[in-house]
Amino acid sequence: MHCRAIAGRERSGSRRADRLWCDGPTPLRAKSAERALEGRTLDAAGIATVLAVAAEGTNPTDDAIASAWWRREILPVHLRRLLLGAGQA
Repeated sequence: MHCRAIAGRERSGSRRADRLWCDGPTPLRAKSAERALEGRTLDAAGIATVLAVAAEGTNPTDDAIASAWWRREILPVHLRRLLLGAGQA
């Protein structure tokens, strides 16, 4: 499962995510994470709430490559890397 984002920056330096989504059998918008990211800075403290709600509304499946459990566990890891990496760009 991979995460992708299209994001903008406010004048204050806070990040505003226009879209966050996760790839799976079908792409899925992470709307809870989008709302949690609104107005937050891209640092560990700023994205903590985003990571906590990242898997809400997702329904990963088991397949030969990975279990649904693993996909739910790895989602916040990929999202954290994405958001913290975006803050460095």
